Amino acid sequence: MFGGETINIQLGFWRIVASLALVAFAFILYRKTYPSISLSRRIILGASRSFAFLAMLFLLFNPMLVSTRITHKDPMVVILIDSSKSMSIEDVAGRSRLSAALRTAEGLIAGLKGRFGVKTLILPFADHILRPSSVVDSSLEASGEGTDIWGALFEAEERYKGENLKCIVLISDGRVTRGMVEAGRGIDVPVFSIGVGDSYRKPDEGKFSHRQQGYLVQ
Repeated sequence: MFGGETINIQLGFWRIVASLALVAFAFILYRKTYPSISLSRRIILGASRSFAFLAMLFLLFNPMLVSTRITHKDPMVVILIDSSKSMSIEDVAGRSRLSAALRTAEGLIAGLKGRFGVKTLILPFADHILRPSSVVDSSLEASGEGTDIWGALFEAEERYKGENLKCIVLISDGRVTRGMVEAGRGIDVPVFSIGVGDSYRKPDEGKFSHRQQGYLVQ
């Protein structure tokens, strides 16, 4: 963390002209006095009045002490992994959808850290977000009652928007069973989705669309 402090003064042409004019006026007033006083006293009186004028003008300049603190934070990518019951279906080359999602997440983490030094965070979710983890938890079970995709996206963005969040990666079978079917508001960070499972078999057929980022999982 680093930073500094600066004094910001709102200078302007008319303020500078006014300052010079008042200083000159103060000395003109004491060019001659009645009764006459010594030159040294006239200089002191003129300087005192000039200082008083400048003090008043200084307040008009609206001085501000600006303190700046800059903190470096590594870029973060949040990976949302659907852990609802539908992710337990084994239709991904003999593996469950959740197993495929976890393997995909492992590849993403290795690639992002190895090439870009990005901080990654795993957020399992179903009807709500579960405990976050910096590593893939192979013991994660597909036991969630329902899938609230929009709720998970909004909560992830709200939690980590101050942590230099660059994007959210969503890994899901795409079936929304909780919360909103479509977003009521936009999401500020980019969202990338990865679909897992066979969407051609009912009742697991589903879709999830994101109007802002323009993608479709089906």
